[in-house]
Amino acid sequence: MNSSLFQIQNITFSYPKQPPLFQDFSLDINQEDKILLTGANGSGKSTLLALLMGIVSPQEGNITLNDTPIPALTPEIYSEVLYSHQNARMDLFGLVPRNDWELWQLAIPEKFTEKSLNLADHDLMAKFDTPYAHLSGGELRAFSLLWLPLLQDKFWLLDEPTSGLDAKHKTSFVDLCQNKEKRGYLIVSYDPVMEDSLFNRILLLEKGKLIQIR
Repeated sequence: MNSSLFQIQNITFSYPKQPPLFQDFSLDINQEDKILLTGANGSGKSTLLALLMGIVSPQEGNITLNDTPIPALTPEIYSEVLYSHQNARMDLFGLVPRNDWELWQLAIPEKFTEKSLNLADHDLMAKFDTPYAHLSGGELRAFSLLWLPLLQDKFWLLDEPTSGLDAKHKTSFVDLCQNKEKRGYLIVSYDPVMEDSLFNRILLLEKGKLIQIR
């Protein structure tokens, strides 16, 4: 497996009528990297993940995934990456949790089997047919992360994944990170539950520049 995953090369990006958020910005991310990304509100952390996913595009420079420019990516190449938004509801497409499981089952039937339902959190499964509109923010977040154990072969881009979770689900998420082996992750977080030992790189984003803390 080629160790290189994402390459950001000398990009410049700004939102309309705003000063550049990134200017001549570069970053390499390897398959096995486990990265914690921190920084003040408005420093561009969520935008950086959106750039990696091709949701927004830089005005200058290049971003590649597996040496393929982001604009030329196919669904097959992007299938190596799992992206979770800061707003958990944006990761949930159905009206009830069961709808999302059914979509995953259509996409990856070999993993999302009936047996996989037995491995899911029992407290959450009790609300498997409850409309998302009736669930709390913490429950929405927990459902957005529910199937991570079945998606360990993907590189995770997770934007504040523990926000709103209760202590039980935070502990479960940390355990999942500790045991992730096939590929790494880039996690945006301020949460102290995300211990330094979970990461081989800790990066601070400040004024459009990266400072490597470790």
